[in-house]
Amino acid sequence: QTVVPYASLIKQINSLRAGSYALALIVSVVASICAVFVSRSITVRVSRLAKRMKEIREGNTNVGISNNRKDEIGELYNNYNYLIGRINELLQQQYEMGQELKSAELKALQSQINPHFLYNTLDMINWYGYKKEPEHINAVVTALAKFYKQSLNKGSNIVTIEDELKHVFYYMQIQTLRFSGKIQMKMDYEDEIKEYAIPKITLQPIIENAILHGILEKESREGVIFIQGRRIGGRIILKVIDDGVGIDEEVLQELNGEMKKEGKGFGLANIQQRVQLLFGMEFGLHFMSEKGKGTTVELCLPAIPYRELRQNDAGQ
Repeated sequence: QTVVPYASLIKQINSLRAGSYALALIVSVVASICAVFVSRSITVRVSRLAKRMKEIREGNTNVGISNNRKDEIGELYNNYNYLIGRINELLQQQYEMGQELKSAELKALQSQINPHFLYNTLDMINWYGYKKEPEHINAVVTALAKFYKQSLNKGSNIVTIEDELKHVFYYMQIQTLRFSGKIQMKMDYEDEIKEYAIPKITLQPIIENAILHGILEKESREGVIFIQGRRIGGRIILKVIDDGVGIDEEVLQELNGEMKKEGKGFGLANIQQRVQLLFGMEFGLHFMSEKGKGTTVELCLPAIPYRELRQNDAGQ
């Protein structure tokens, strides 16, 4: 039996404890340095994109960003560059062709890269970086990258309803984070409608309008957006329902009549124009609202499978 002096044992324990403390201190310092480095790397790149967006707001659309990274922000850079290139292409096409449908598609693409929405999102990412909350930065950047990747859809102007619903899902992920979960979205749609065709960037402007002019004008600034989808005979009926402040009768009549193509109704008027140019005057938007209780925007489309329109759209 071996006997170890008590003092020697205590000395060894103290030595191990001191070593553990030193190791923990070193790990903490290294982790802190890495966190600062990662946070700074993210905020610098986000600030660069925000600066380019500010130039777009001032009217300069020739503002690409060089990129040699393949992470989420790198993908966001690539999507941004694609969007800028696509906008410039459509501007040139509009100048040369002068077609109303191309004009409507251009306006939709410009609303997709809405500087206010993107600037607010980048500002939110910057704030999370300042607070050193990488998990929130990752959630927002991932949703934003998927939002733009989904909206690009290989340049096609017609998408499936399934893809359009994914697009608004990612959009609402960002808005839910931005408003701390006070604005939620629910969906209820028939599976069979997912493969039917819809003009790209149709639902997102309607939802954005419901948030800005419906829910955020409530005193509580809280609410739910509900999306329904059904096929009725040869038509697809999509409804965007909010529990916001509602619409005045005078404005409601205007929306169901000849919508303005500027101001607050610009995005909705553009949707109406694009749908009717593509499918006919019997299709488009219809508005129902009760003051103080909310608004329902009904979108009527022909039940045309996406695969039947894809070839024609690709040739435009």
